[in-house]
Amino acid sequence: MLDKEKHLKKYKRIATGLFLLMAAIYVSMLFAIRYDDSRWMHYVKAFSEAAMVGALADWFAVTALFRYPLGLKIPHTNLIESNKESIGANLGNFVTDNFLTPKTIRPYIEKLDVSNYIISWAEKPQSIHLITEEISHIILNVLNDISEESVIRFSHAQIDKNLSKIPFASFVSQGVQYAIENKEQDKLIDAVVPEIRNYIINNKQLIYKRVVEKQPILSLIGGKSVTNQLIDGLQSFLNEVEEDKNHAVRIELQNRILDWAEKIKIDSIWQDKFVTILSNYMNPETTEQYIVELWRHISESIQKDIHDEESKIYSHLHNWLSRFVVDFKDDESMQNKLNVWVQHSLYRMVLKNTKELGVLIERTVGDWDGEQLSEKLELEVGKDLQFIRVNGTLVGGLVGLIIYFLTTLIS
Repeated sequence: MLDKEKHLKKYKRIATGLFLLMAAIYVSMLFAIRYDDSRWMHYVKAFSEAAMVGALADWFAVTALFRYPLGLKIPHTNLIESNKESIGANLGNFVTDNFLTPKTIRPYIEKLDVSNYIISWAEKPQSIHLITEEISHIILNVLNDISEESVIRFSHAQIDKNLSKIPFASFVSQGVQYAIENKEQDKLIDAVVPEIRNYIINNKQLIYKRVVEKQPILSLIGGKSVTNQLIDGLQSFLNEVEEDKNHAVRIELQNRILDWAEKIKIDSIWQDKFVTILSNYMNPETTEQYIVELWRHISESIQKDIHDEESKIYSHLHNWLSRFVVDFKDDESMQNKLNVWVQHSLYRMVLKNTKELGVLIERTVGDWDGEQLSEKLELEVGKDLQFIRVNGTLVGGLVGLIIYFLTTLIS
């Protein structure tokens, strides 16, 4: 701005100086002719006289664009300040009609290579770091804006909405089938059978008492002997079950469990039972505390680690962005799709808003202060306009000289 002001003042001084030079020559010729009426002096006088007229005329014209000449409010002067509204309207229409047409904007928009710009910028390590930091700030802002009450409401709403959709019966059925395939029932049998055998051994008297209570007649015909035989038989049977991995009891238990698992999967009653059980457990009173504690733990952990470059969250985010840039650079199809999408979107947006842009220019120019607008425009083009004054001085002088020559020639 200061350089423009200096240049404007410089060329104003040149144009004004040239005018003053012509005035000085003219006055000098007036006095010189009185003492030595040489023919050439009249030519110089005619040149300088016409040059002053040309200089004054062009000074008036140039000055009238930006302000009132000598402060006199002469009609059709101070044109820019007086007509800034129409200037804004005409400028808006000019830009809209000549620069924002499909024919003019299409070649430039088709040259846009947004993908290449993104890649060249995102490949820089500081860019990845910057994006990571910005995403971290966004995540923190989101976490800070989420209240515990909203988390509770959202969680309960999702539980109520989706609990019945979860295929609990299918999960249980698959879990049971998986357990059977891995012989988990054998582990149960191997754990239970020794306990049953030990219980029988340690409670012979109680078993005898229960047998006699059911069959009193046995007490008269050797009930203890019968009971011992019964216990020995049970122990022998349990030993067979424990030792034989393909025992009929094991197979029968496996088949019954598989049948139950299949029944769970196809019978909707079991799904309703599981949903009812979980619904009774996961009521607001029992789940609210767990939801709040879980949310606090997650939120605090993220806030603590999000800016720590050594944390897993930050490293994962940074590495994901780096991989995305590499993958995007190698994916020409994705680049082309992005470029086409941006080009089409920008093309439609520009054509859709050309009139709005013209109105924006008109309003912006209309809102400017007239005096400041004149000063700004004068700074931009005033230097070139001073050459008009200079040219007007010289051209005016030459025209005056020609007229004087022709006049003397005719007369």
